[in-house]
Amino acid sequence: KAAELCRRAADKGDPFGHTCYARHLYEGRGVAQDKVEAANHWEKAANQGDADGLLQMAQTYHDSDLAAAAGRQRDGAKALELLSAAADAGNVYAKDELNNVVLADPDQWPITCTAKE
Repeated sequence: KAAELCRRAADKGDPFGHTCYARHLYEGRGVAQDKVEAANHWEKAANQGDADGLLQMAQTYHDSDLAAAAGRQRDGAKALELLSAAADAGNVYAKDELNNVVLADPDQWPITCTAKE
């Protein structure tokens, strides 16, 4: 039921609906698992300036395995750009990541925290 409600909101273009439905798709909760479609929804949310969508896409582009699973190619520069945008949009996990890891030692950057819905 929750996945269906999120899908309906996503179908109406709601950025939270996109991030919510993407999580269901990514984890296969209440729907068939589809990581490519999950990334498509996170990207739609990110394109609307949604902080969580921006963070999820930053994680996707940063990690080779996530990128491949989502039908994307790893792109560190894009990942950092999206991470910065997520921080600017108010995502506290992205802010922490920038402050504690990236700015201190960019070579050690994997994303260390995971966004919560």
